[in-house]
Amino acid sequence: SPSFQSWIEGEPLDIERMLYSPDGKPRHSIFYLAHLDDAERMFFITLLYAAVETWMRKQRGTGDLRALVYFDEIHGYLPPVANPPSKPLFIRLLKTARAFGVGLVLTTQNPVDVDYKALSNAGTWMIGRLQTDQDKQRLLDGLESAAGGIKRSEFDKLISALGKRVFLYHNVHEKQPSVFHTRWAMNYLAGPLTLTQIPDLNMLAGAQPFTSTTNTKTKEKINTTYSNSNTGSEESSLELPGTVREYFYTSRSGAKNPTYSPALVAIAEIRYLRQKPPIDFTHTINALVDRPRETGQIWEDTILQDLDPNTLQTKTQSAANFSPLPEFMIKTAWWSAQEKEFEQWIYETDTLTLRSSKALGISAGPEVSEEEFLAQCNKAASEKFDEAEKVLRSKYKTKITSLENKIERQELKVDKYKKDLNTRGLDTVLKVGESLFKLTSKLKKGESILNLATKGKITGVSSSSTKARMTFDARSRLKEAEAILENYQEDLKTLQDDLNDQTALLKLNWENSVTDITEVKLTPTKQNVRISHFGILWNK
Repeated sequence: SPSFQSWIEGEPLDIERMLYSPDGKPRHSIFYLAHLDDAERMFFITLLYAAVETWMRKQRGTGDLRALVYFDEIHGYLPPVANPPSKPLFIRLLKTARAFGVGLVLTTQNPVDVDYKALSNAGTWMIGRLQTDQDKQRLLDGLESAAGGIKRSEFDKLISALGKRVFLYHNVHEKQPSVFHTRWAMNYLAGPLTLTQIPDLNMLAGAQPFTSTTNTKTKEKINTTYSNSNTGSEESSLELPGTVREYFYTSRSGAKNPTYSPALVAIAEIRYLRQKPPIDFTHTINALVDRPRETGQIWEDTILQDLDPNTLQTKTQSAANFSPLPEFMIKTAWWSAQEKEFEQWIYETDTLTLRSSKALGISAGPEVSEEEFLAQCNKAASEKFDEAEKVLRSKYKTKITSLENKIERQELKVDKYKKDLNTRGLDTVLKVGESLFKLTSKLKKGESILNLATKGKITGVSSSSTKARMTFDARSRLKEAEAILENYQEDLKTLQDDLNDQTALLKLNWENSVTDITEVKLTPTKQNVRISHFGILWNK
């Protein structure tokens, strides 16, 4: 299988060699898995830990720490239910490795995804902030099983109170837990390494590529005329593999027998396809490596914006001369590894910036300029405001209409009470005048109204008082009706002011939403990375 070729080359899986340099000094080794798919990662992890176990069982027992094996993010390799090939190895090592002086450090962000038996075999715990109560309860169960007799409620409170970069430390051989802070990092944490950074890291650490003692061929360049099936030129003893595609590029003309220099060309189309928010954008990455390395191409330094694939030819002159090739470029495995590395580099480094407004429900990729996107946001905000204002006015319309109807009816009442009061007031005045006139006509010389009253000769006064009382009642009804009308009018004004305030606030919110734009970095999926050109480019 060509895809298996990379597994039989490179460093041998020798644990002793990983732990100690050739001169016997201890060292650390880092195994980088980001470029592998899930199946390949599981395959290698199983091989690695099987090799660790085999090496471990050849050692003498000791109470000191002989070696430390650190695994960053154990998720998926030690699950509570499934049984992947890696799980039995981890369980055995957790149970027996301490007797051989081998320590395991396993990290996870979600303890609930780790097998219970594994947790119970851990002797040292460093617990940070947990996102869910389920994770916390799983840890507490493991602590009880591992240490026994712990105060669960006390540990529960300690874990719940942990802040950022604060950890709870617990050793099963100590009586009490303790809390510690991480130290300040003395360098900028740039995040995960990309595959192309690994050679630079090895160079910084002074690590040398592994050279097999059984293959001592000198890496010589081939000084011969290159054979090309499209040219009919002279054949050489060393040829490119038949699977390697060849391209020719003529940058200058005039030479009868041009000499072509070898380069590595790679062109890929990357499509970003997403339903929510909707995006369908494709762009091209062109890379031209003038001096290919045997390992670790620096792809970011080889990008050409103006490389037109249509200028690449598949044939050349029959009398063309070709510069020598490095020996590694005639190996099929090298070409397949470089293509895979190029694809992985795109997968790890290429991003698409998506501008998005969640409130307005619109988004745009790089094909839309910032000014165009801002115009879209303004238009959308105006439309959203109009819709929201209609809803708001519809909500207030019923209350306003109801108050307006009450005011109209109350105004009719006030008018009626005013007319009634005017009528009753006039009647009372006339009645009282008539009564007084009658009384004065009945007076005899030297007689007063009081004397007539005591003799029972005054009539009509009670009728006048009744009229006055009715006038008073009418005036009271009018005042009460006017007070109710005034309250209705104040309620209407308050309601209208509230509507105006709500409308202004609504407008302000939608205007502010125009500037509330977030940028989302999208990364491509491997199935949407299509390599259209990959091979050797003969450049004249």
